[in-house]
Amino acid sequence: MVVQRLRRFEKKAENYLPKNCVDILDSNNYQMKMVETSLVVAMDNQNNYVCTWAHGREITMGKGCPFSCSIQEQVDALALAKCEKLRKRNGVKSQCKIFAQGNNIVWNKQKAENLDFE
Repeated sequence: MVVQRLRRFEKKAENYLPKNCVDILDSNNYQMKMVETSLVVAMDNQNNYVCTWAHGREITMGKGCPFSCSIQEQVDALALAKCEKLRKRNGVKSQCKIFAQGNNIVWNKQKAENLDFE
């Protein structure tokens, strides 16, 4: 059941993201830490893009939490900060936006065809 849900999630993402970004979703690291994860993307109309992700353990390491004790907003902020650094380094003109939290696509939930990457 979980594997099927992950595959459906990856298939949806393939419709909108470059392969390198989808590969992040397919990685064992992302899937193992999926409880508090955030995938962030910046894409411009010249086909320049960056994508990165963050997970709760990056925030809670060293805090004495037996598991992750972060909240999703902290994970989102960390992923956005990582993306902004990459975006500026690679000259991507559009802003970084959250594409997914865990295995839920949150980017413009109203209509998938209206995804605004700029």
